[in-house]
Amino acid sequence: MNISPYTYSKTMYPSFSSNIEISKINKKLIEYEKNDFISGIYYVDLLAKDKKQFIKDKINTYMLDKRFENYSSKLFADKKNDAPYKLAAIVKKLDASGKETIIKHKVPSLFEGMNIDSITNALDTLSYLIRDGYKSLKNESNQLLIDNKKIDLEYLGKGCNSIVFKLKDGKNPPVAMKTYINPEDINSLSIWGELAVYQDVQSENINNIPALFLANPICVKVEDKTKEYTEVFDVDEIKDFDGYKGGWTIVEYITKETPVKKGGISFNDWLTQNNIYHLDMSFDNFIGAYVTDLGGIDAEC
Repeated sequence: MNISPYTYSKTMYPSFSSNIEISKINKKLIEYEKNDFISGIYYVDLLAKDKKQFIKDKINTYMLDKRFENYSSKLFADKKNDAPYKLAAIVKKLDASGKETIIKHKVPSLFEGMNIDSITNALDTLSYLIRDGYKSLKNESNQLLIDNKKIDLEYLGKGCNSIVFKLKDGKNPPVAMKTYINPEDINSLSIWGELAVYQDVQSENINNIPALFLANPICVKVEDKTKEYTEVFDVDEIKDFDGYKGGWTIVEYITKETPVKKGGISFNDWLTQNNIYHLDMSFDNFIGAYVTDLGGIDAEC
């Protein structure tokens, strides 16, 4: 399945095309909610369903804190277990001011030379399709088209609420993409704890953690208003669906055979030194030696 990213037409309705199952398909994906939660942290916090206002207030308080203005802010300086809320406050602040919210530490060589908007739009689209029917992306020859460059997708595995693909072109080092299947079920110690840790360890010399390249922490709810299909061959795999785009991370792809980085300390040692504890060791955390989930953090304040 060749997937082209949706683009905004003059009517401001996004559309995308897939040229095997469907030669031409136009979907009107109307963005109707940028969830007043961001990837689940506000209103569907599984650990604090009875503390919705408390969570909102905590995030809004950190929005007023001048120490947390951008992605270079130190999230574990104090109250370490508030790191997810600090990061959410930064993203909410950036979004409210119209600034870019995509986390960009480094564009991997796989995407070099591509327009960053094309990359993020394509990955947003892919995350939407994965949620729409990720089973159709298993054990097939799938290609993502970005700026006319073909990138192969290889299904790696699925956790409780996440799915991981390897993206590769046969020339450059592959990367891993993690997408959340049901963003509405993400709790604050999942994507936000994970990204908070990734953010804070960028300047640390940790020898067994994949590098974070890109991430889109915001999930936007979309409603498919497709009225008709043209040249329909098979619409079973791509169907009308109210879902989400966004909510993905692109990290370094490592395996058991990947050499350990020289020097530095292990991730567990770093957590211990900083009084941070990794609570969630669910089966979606590791595929081979690849860390797919750094969520479940907690800390002594």
